[in-house]
Amino acid sequence: MKKEFMDYGAAPTATRKRGSRKLQATIHRIWPRGTLVRQHGMYPRMSTVLLFYSLSLPTCFLAPFVASQEIMTGVPDGESVTLDLLKKKMDEFAKERNWERFHSPRNLLLALVGEVGELSEIFQWKGEVPKGLPDWKEEEKVHLGEELSDVLLYLVRLSDMCGVDLGKAALRKVELNAIKYPVTLSKTSSDENNNAAHDSV
Repeated sequence: MKKEFMDYGAAPTATRKRGSRKLQATIHRIWPRGTLVRQHGMYPRMSTVLLFYSLSLPTCFLAPFVASQEIMTGVPDGESVTLDLLKKKMDEFAKERNWERFHSPRNLLLALVGEVGELSEIFQWKGEVPKGLPDWKEEEKVHLGEELSDVLLYLVRLSDMCGVDLGKAALRKVELNAIKYPVTLSKTSSDENNNAAHDSV
């Protein structure tokens, strides 16, 4: 039986990126969604993936690899994932692999920008898409979730390495935006734009 171990967490970035889409396509072709084994939700595409190319594996062999949401993430179904939990997971992930020396703010920022680029590629030629992505295939939504997760995880790690409480900073920013863009002015501006649009028709 031919098998291959792919540890994205240990692979150089260039190698990981080149093999990513081919690996994802193979996984989705071989196993239905939900049977992919990952390492507790850390770096969805960078985590350890065990991929079997043999389609004739008996069900009893695959059964132990079928993981629930709770087993894969450590969070029971229905419970929220907090920024503090993600920060803790990311810190543990880096320490276990002795990667802390690589996680400087600059390196993390550049990695974050790269992941935003990959996220942008998904939408590059699709034009405007409706809310909920009703026309997207399931594997496209899975891929989108992975890219969004990469961006979020790097952002959480970056804020941690910079000593910024991301949750509090975000709430403060929302409050500042509310002061900068008060409801009355925003509604007036919106009404004026709508009237201008109707007048131009």
